[in-house]
Amino acid sequence: AFNNYFPKPINMTGIKLGVYTISIRLCNFFDKCSYNSVSILFIKDSIPAVVIYGSKYRVMSSSTSFDIGGAFSSNSGKVQSMSVVSGGGGKGSVVIMSESEGGRVSANLYNVTWTMYKDGVEIFDNWLVSQSKELFSYKLPPRSLLSYHIYEFRLNVYSVFSQRSSFSSVQVQVKPSELVAVIAGGNLQSLIQGSTMLIDGSGSYDPDTDEPNLAYLWSCMELTPDLQENCDNIINFSSDRSPSISVIAATAVGGSSGKIILTISDKSDPLRTSSSTSITLSVSDTNAARIFISSAPLKSNSNEKIKVLASVTTISESVCSWQINGQKQNSQSLSMTLFSSTTFQARS
Repeated sequence: AFNNYFPKPINMTGIKLGVYTISIRLCNFFDKCSYNSVSILFIKDSIPAVVIYGSKYRVMSSSTSFDIGGAFSSNSGKVQSMSVVSGGGGKGSVVIMSESEGGRVSANLYNVTWTMYKDGVEIFDNWLVSQSKELFSYKLPPRSLLSYHIYEFRLNVYSVFSQRSSFSSVQVQVKPSELVAVIAGGNLQSLIQGSTMLIDGSGSYDPDTDEPNLAYLWSCMELTPDLQENCDNIINFSSDRSPSISVIAATAVGGSSGKIILTISDKSDPLRTSSSTSITLSVSDTNAARIFISSAPLKSNSNEKIKVLASVTTISESVCSWQINGQKQNSQSLSMTLFSSTTFQARS
């Protein structure tokens, strides 16, 4: 008769880390035996600890580039070396050489992947593949994420040895970018009494697209000689819903001024916030010069040169100068320091 032996669990309490060989020998009545064994590396509960740096919930605009980074750690022993192999597109592997308490060096393989979800559903869009060459960094260019959606990015780490995994995630709410209303020519412009000028707002734009569907609305408020809700006593518009408008000052008196306001909105998105900008238009008598800034940057870094172009229309010989914050500047020295060029065009 044969005795039946059933597997029994081994109590691992207090066992030291290291490699153990478990052997079994089976013999019959004729002392014929066979052997078998298995080697087991005992390590601590090797669950990777994964983290994505920064806030777990973020809000960004569609025109902003996306960039997050993370890392993970393993408690499989004292790390001697780490090798990262990136397969591109947010996938790769990490090999960690670690030393156990028994002094044995072991290699642990971890598979690393990034996964993405839009409104709770996993997505596999090719245009959302990470542009970063770093395995633990995920980068996307502007306009990759769509407005009015919530995205979740997960950094997943799977231990091939322990067959355990963990992840860290961040949620990103994407909102539309702010529309940018632009009126060419600077904040202060002048118009000679009895003449017509074009006020151009066609440079307004939507940072989220190269083909915006914008609606334009022009309005005006009289500033001098009297404060009024409209400019009927000063100027007349050719239209109030075009990208550019003609302004006529035929009936205005010299020395009057008005605030012209351009408001733009997105025709395709009624929920989107509109954007406004304004200029002050002064109506001068026929002997006054008209100054027009034809080109100027909206913003610049402090260590960069900027270029401003202006034109002057006058019926007599005039002296022109630049001012910064109310301080007069010599145009030649100004060109050498802040501006790459200054241009004056005088016409009689």
